[in-house]
Amino acid sequence: MTETNANCRWLSGKVSPSRLPPRPNRKRSRPPRAPALKGRRSSIPLFSSDLTDIQVKALEEGVPCQTLIASVLHKYVTGRLTQRPVPGGPSTTSRGDPG
Repeated sequence: MTETNANCRWLSGKVSPSRLPPRPNRKRSRPPRAPALKGRRSSIPLFSSDLTDIQVKALEEGVPCQTLIASVLHKYVTGRLTQRPVPGGPSTTSRGDPG
């Protein structure tokens, strides 16, 4: 009796589950991810102007908006987020202090 035939007989009520042949072990192509390591979803309220700026930046970088947000947050919490000077913006090295 094949496995498919046994499954059909079991579903029709003609055989008990204990009489089904064991299923062959199938190897997974990769191990399952631990639930703690899986990405979780989060909802963060943003000002519409900030979201627009993030969307523009994501287009410039060529990445999806959510990927950019996740990347920035990850860099922040791991201490790898560095501030780059904005072209044409105020200089962070010169504070205008005399002396």
